[in-house]
Order: sequence, then C-alpha cells, then structure tokens
Amino acid sequence: MKKLLLALSVLGVAVAAFGQGQIVFQNNAATSITNTTTSQRAVTSTAVGFYINGNTSATATDSGWTRIYTTNLFSAGIFLGGTRTLTDGTTSYPGGTPVAVQVRAWLTSGSFNSYEAAYTGEPSGLFGQSVIMTITPSSGTQTPPTILASGFQPFTIAPVVPEPSSIALGLLGLGAVALIRRRK
Repeated sequence: MKKLLLALSVLGVAVAAFGQGQIVFQNNAATSITNTTTSQRAVTSTAVGFYINGNTSATATDSGWTRIYTTNLFSAGIFLGGTRTLTDGTTSYPGGTPVAVQVRAWLTSGSFNSYEAAYTGEPSGLFGQSVIMTITPSSGTQTPPTILASGFQPFTIAPVVPEPSSIALGLLGLGAVALIRRRK
C-alpha cells in the first residue's frame, strides 16, 4: 500500500510539471537589443528579464506582472534563455491558457539589479522593454512556442530623458520674442 501511495504521489508531481506552460525565451541577431547611447547592440552587462501577466489585455504599467526568469545577454544584443517553465515559485501558469509576456532589459552597471531599480534610478539607469505579446504556452509533450514566433520586436535600452511640455516651450518662445522686441 505504501508503495502504491508513493507511486501515485510521484505520478501526480510529474503530471503537474507537464501541466505547467512552457515558452522558449531567446532572440536572434535580427531582433537584438540595442543601446541608444551608443547606437550599437547592448553589451553583455545588460540583464534581460522575462515577465508574465495572466491578464492578456494588461499594459506595461498594470499590476500583476511577475518576473519568471532573468539572465544576462549571451552576446551583444542577444539572449539565450532556453525553454522556461512559467512559474515564479508560487504561481503557475498552465499550458494551453493564453498569457501576456514582455521582455524587459536593463544595464546592470550602476548597481541596478532589477528593471524596477533601473527605472527608478533615472536618469542614470538604462532600461527598455519589448511590446506586450500574447502567447499560449505549451503543455505536456507539445513543442513550446517561441517569443520570436509570437511577435517579439527588437527594442532599445535608453535613459529617461525628461521632455519639456508644449506649454513650457511656448512660454519660452514668447519670452524670447518679448526680449528681442524690447531690445529694438
């Protein structure tokens, strides 16, 4: 009886592992990540995070994004994360159920150990993100889908450059016109 219970529990764990969704997390030279400050492919000290959200209509700023996996770039602009099982240790995303995924990258120099730290460490933080893709992960013995086949586009990492508002620029222009007219 004990052997039967042990065998059933091992079978249950194995079935649960096959039920979790999987996605191939890698890009290629055509979809490499670039750095806007150098206009070249991002250096290998750039980390890439694989984020997932169960809400397929989520935007990048919505809550519910979970980082599943992090790696550094394998070579300039290219990451090879391999096949990833969609779980963060507490939440699992089953195969066959569509999910929203996004790739986020950040330069790790300057003590930025996460995308969030690079984002809040502006203007010295370099970071970027891909478009949000909807992917149906595989389950069981199916071949996992790739992010490349799901619409992954190349993107750049850049610092946040604060842009002045149109009203501020208009006021500066009016001030310049007033100064020029005053001098004449």
